[in-house]
Amino acid sequence: MRHRLFIAVNITDAARREVRKLSEEAEKKFAPDLLRQIRLVPSANWHLTMSFLGYEDDAEFPKIMRAAGAAAKRFPAQEIIFDTVTYGPPRGSAKRMLWLGAAEESSQKLSTIKEFLEDRLVAEQVPFMRETRPFGGHITLARFNGEMRGATLPPLGRSPRICVPVESLDLMESTLRREGAEYAILQKFPFSKM
Repeated sequence: MRHRLFIAVNITDAARREVRKLSEEAEKKFAPDLLRQIRLVPSANWHLTMSFLGYEDDAEFPKIMRAAGAAAKRFPAQEIIFDTVTYGPPRGSAKRMLWLGAAEESSQKLSTIKEFLEDRLVAEQVPFMRETRPFGGHITLARFNGEMRGATLPPLGRSPRICVPVESLDLMESTLRREGAEYAILQKFPFSKM
């Protein structure tokens, strides 16, 4: 059987409440006609993707679990800071999403974890497409129906500061449904203690 998998960092319930306030504030800035072109991501689906693995066979699970376990043991539990509400992706004028972005230092920490994790996945011979773009940690708050240009998008204003403790790398399965993706945590790999 094939599963659509990714490895992520999930946020705490307390952080989810703070992020919900930001998401609601941002939503109010959109005119009704623009709002109809936006699909808000349910708060239960908010996460920070570390590595998208794509469709994997059952036989790959032990290798993926070894790689994720090794990466989690290599790094301490830590705090990630989110400090930007912005449109994504960052390059180009066409935007497809509303993001909560991690602070630069937090993105660098996460990038180091991601690189080690993906090195382990390669060593385990897990078939996946390694990301070549620079890593920018973010949580997707909304997806746009098609691309939007900067001139049509409202300014977002406020720079938040949300500190989120992260305690594990999580192997996630994504099931695509008509109303959007549904995510399930298959296995948690705790980071080492500080």
